[in-house]
Amino acid sequence: MKVLVVTPWLPTAGRPDIGVFIRRDIEMLRADHDVEVIHLSADGQEATVDFPVTTVRMSTADPRSIRRAGGVIAERAGDADLVHSMAASALLPFLGRRIGRPWVHTEHWSALLAPSTAPVSARVSLPLVRMLLRRPDVVIAVGHDLATAIGKTRRGRTRIIPNAVPRPVEVHARPDGGVLTLVGVGGLIARKGPDIAVRTVAELRGRGEDARLLWAGDGPMRESVASLAKELGVRDHVELRGRVSPDEVEGLLAEADVFILPTRMETFGVAIAEALVAGRPVVVSASGEQASFVSGPMACWSKDGRPPTTPMPCSASRSSTATAPRRRSRRRRRPCSIPRSGATPRVRRISRPPRRRQTRFPRTSTSSSPPTTPAGTSAARSRPS
Repeated sequence: MKVLVVTPWLPTAGRPDIGVFIRRDIEMLRADHDVEVIHLSADGQEATVDFPVTTVRMSTADPRSIRRAGGVIAERAGDADLVHSMAASALLPFLGRRIGRPWVHTEHWSALLAPSTAPVSARVSLPLVRMLLRRPDVVIAVGHDLATAIGKTRRGRTRIIPNAVPRPVEVHARPDGGVLTLVGVGGLIARKGPDIAVRTVAELRGRGEDARLLWAGDGPMRESVASLAKELGVRDHVELRGRVSPDEVEGLLAEADVFILPTRMETFGVAIAEALVAGRPVVVSASGEQASFVSGPMACWSKDGRPPTTPMPCSASRSSTATAPRRRSRRRRRPCSIPRSGATPRVRRISRPPRRRQTRFPRTSTSSSPPTTPAGTSAARSRPS
């Protein structure tokens, strides 16, 4: 099948972290189909990927560039059996156009679930995006909650296919040094909670732990996060690595004792899943799709499963267990903590819950890794069935 993929999100030299999950989707499609890719690049940078890409400059703030992109898409769609748009802004060039081909759209945008977490400039486009989501023959959501939100805006079919999370070639042993290393991966934006991660390090150090934070990602909060670290006296123990490539993320996780992401909302949580398959315990809130795959001995939820607003209680002391929201099967998760068996001594010191509330897990517990995308997913993403 000839598939035309249209997306604004692909890694570039200047932003190697953008659209990694879309690159993986395209690679899966290419395994079974003849795929042509149009990259709607806001700054004109070319994608740094291992497959051919046509770069079309398009800014969401420039209607003329959107119309030009629509013309290119319409022309190339004539040679395709199916068109597959990926990410919300990829919908804009289709406004006012009929492409005459089956159309699949994959959506990831967290603002559709939690508008308050998006910038005002993005929120104003929500009504238009919701309207455009009615048009594709099939919309694929990367999580259950996102699918529910999208389903409220359209009558057509909505399917759920999670992001692909490849297993690492090697699972590195946890560091055996004297420092407790917390690693976070995500934009330096309020929704990801980097300020809470910094406060968590300060709390740990206040309790006598030699803790540090490594954070990969960039954004508008960079200066305020650095200022907060200085204010709390932990500037020398917080390292902001900036934008990093997927290969660098794997190396960063190898340095971690614990992965931390005090996020307010995730439509899937790729970084969280990557930390799990890398064999690292995770400290995350239960607000988002990660609640569907983080469980058991590798998980530690924020108290009451709510988005954290203060140093995360289970990362600061692990002195109390926490309850996650309901599973999809409507069974409640049991309170959980990182098990003492298999943990390094410095992790054990902060993971000892009170005896009365401790939850014990059998040694033969199920695997903590989230299910990777099953074989044939690439075809499933391409069929409007």
